[in-house]
Amino acid sequence: MAASTITKRVHRVGKKYHYHFGIIETASAAGTETVIPNIPKVGTIVKFHSVLISGSGSTVAPELGRAASWVDDKFDQVIADPSAAAFVDNTTRTPYAAFGGSFYLRSQPNSGSDNVIHTQILIVASWE
Repeated sequence: MAASTITKRVHRVGKKYHYHFGIIETASAAGTETVIPNIPKVGTIVKFHSVLISGSGSTVAPELGRAASWVDDKFDQVIADPSAAAFVDNTTRTPYAAFGGSFYLRSQPNSGSDNVIHTQILIVASWE
């Protein structure tokens, strides 16, 4: 079973709050879903960065949803990264509303269940 460590930092810049979430997953496999609690209910994701640190896999294809067990290409999918790589850096600004207060991360390594993956999500708590 996968384990994860999540750190959250909040900074105020002018009148806006900037959130930084650092997620380290261990024993991550293709079907692993990690809950990221206490996100702003509305915001803009300004950076979604994921790195495969070690394990049997060679690539990750991270996705983010706003409901547990969400379905690809449906309403609850927030970010889908179509290009798998060992290092994924998505800087497309993505506005969202997640009134449940959590994101659900799927890192999706291409093989194995022993993968260590580090993901960073940067959010500005407003729609930009």
